[in-house]
Amino acid sequence: MKLRQATVKDAEALSKLLTQVWKNTYQGIFPSSFLDNLTDTQWQQGFEYTLSQGTTPIIVAETENDLLAMISFGQARDPKLQIANEIYALNVLPNYQRQQIGKSLLHYALKQLTSSVYLKVADKNTNARQFYERQGFYNTQIAMYRTIEDFQFQEWVYRYDKR
Repeated sequence: MKLRQATVKDAEALSKLLTQVWKNTYQGIFPSSFLDNLTDTQWQQGFEYTLSQGTTPIIVAETENDLLAMISFGQARDPKLQIANEIYALNVLPNYQRQQIGKSLLHYALKQLTSSVYLKVADKNTNARQFYERQGFYNTQIAMYRTIEDFQFQEWVYRYDKR
């Protein structure tokens, strides 16, 4: 497995990866009607745009032929939190979880960021919450609510303080 910066050519594979991860991870958390309607090209245009701008790092983990995981990070998007940096997304294909790939990507991102970092985790995503806690993040007890299409869910803000 190797880590590298994603390119526009990866947009289709990234969209497919995200769809597979969401359908697996959010089963029982998000409505089935939403998950069942996700398509492999759901996020392709968004990835194409983001990658063509070159302002948001997206790092992928891959084997010779396949993308296994991705992480996206950068400047914080929520100034109210008063934390400089944010992990926007970390997604690992279900068959490759618990193999240190997510940990490798997360530690790569943390090395690139110069100060404290936050991320948001769905309240009911206990696997992700436990993963981040094992990596040194802590739950700030700040709850936020997010709406996707016609449903709302709670997210916790997790923080990592660089030492």
